[in-house]
Amino acid sequence: MILAWLASAVILYFASNLRRLLGDRGLTAVERLMGMLLVIVAVEMLMRGVAEYLRGAAG
Repeated sequence: MILAWLASAVILYFASNLRRLLGDRGLTAVERLMGMLLVIVAVEMLMRGVAEYLRGAAG
């Protein structure tokens, strides 16, 4: 948890430099990639929940 906090703090600290480095197109690409990652995690959690529910209902 501390590692995630530290990574977020570093990214926020250097945000203006990252924006200048990546540009508008790079930022759009990173935003889309993060959106896809979020959807992947959400679907995986949903599928695990459904599987657990079905295991519980079956036995």
